Amino acid sequence: MPASAEITAISNYAGQYQQGIIRKIYNEVSMQDDATVIRNLTAPRIMWNYEAEKGWRPLDISIKNAPERQQGAFKARSIEPKIGMKMLNIIPEELRDTFFSEQLSENAKEYPGGFAQYFWEEQAMKTADEIDTYSYKGVNPEDVPAYAGGTAYTVGELMKYNKNFYKCIAATQAGQTPDSHPAKWEDANALCVVKGWGTILAEEIAANRVVPVNLGAITDTDGFDQIDEELYFSIPEKVRMAKGISIEILCSDNTLQKRNTALLAKYPYAKDVTQNEGNTSGYIWKSNGKARIKAVTWLSGSERIIVNISQNGRKNLVMGTNVLSNFNSIGAIIQGHHGYEASMKSILAFQIADPQYMFCNERA
Repeated sequence: MPASAEITAISNYAGQYQQGIIRKIYNEVSMQDDATVIRNLTAPRIMWNYEAEKGWRPLDISIKNAPERQQGAFKARSIEPKIGMKMLNIIPEELRDTFFSEQLSENAKEYPGGFAQYFWEEQAMKTADEIDTYSYKGVNPEDVPAYAGGTAYTVGELMKYNKNFYKCIAATQAGQTPDSHPAKWEDANALCVVKGWGTILAEEIAANRVVPVNLGAITDTDGFDQIDEELYFSIPEKVRMAKGISIEILCSDNTLQKRNTALLAKYPYAKDVTQNEGNTSGYIWKSNGKARIKAVTWLSGSERIIVNISQNGRKNLVMGTNVLSNFNSIGAIIQGHHGYEASMKSILAFQIADPQYMFCNERA
């Protein structure tokens, strides 16, 4: 739909309407709250980790040298920034049939004050919402193949076609494109900006560097046993009790409420813990206050449960950006006859600092 057609929702102003616009509901980039944030990431960066080897033994004065084996090893994880963008076409004349026309000159190049503030805030919030919604399962754009005319695509496959990325939502036959069969394809541009935690975790599981706990589907009946018993106690006691360790178990709100329902069925007196079944963050029942369970918006729609270990404030989930304020910064402005074009760009990256301390269930 052309940009000019979008304005019809507030068109035909005749002086009788309320002078205001109802705001949409968007999520902020809440992922930053659950991560160690690298705030000046402008180029690929190696995150170093060093682990000493065993060697403690009884005194033996005949041994005068260190054993001929490695005393420790460096491990390297890289975090690679990607740049996402949103292109904008600013044409103030499109507001001529709205109440903003009272402030709009015939040669206006910029939106009038009331709408300009709303417009830029709305664009920034929508961009943040897209990042929070799609980044978890995001993929590197370089890993997405170009459309192949001879391929029959299956549901879930990604491809690049005419500079845009698409996800197959209904099985296709060879030659069926987003132009010829739009109902079989879904815009996947926001999904193809940067590789997200969910994609990285799936790769680590496939490589056996992370071994998930097989909990099955979380239910209202046994959600408490699955999370507070099986998943929590799958974390080695040595890790659970380590100095400076804190543990957050992250899940969707649907998963949390199933756990809370199961908890109240098992322990009816626990309403003070679950805040009448409605809280989004509470203590894991047998953790002695060392672990909390927390619902996060970026896991909405997912059955994955992630144990996010942090030590002395440094969390195992890592997020990189240049500066968070760049999510609403405006790039070069290109003037035109009726307005101007502008772009919003931001650097973004995700990583798991150390997979050996990553614990999760088997659901995607």
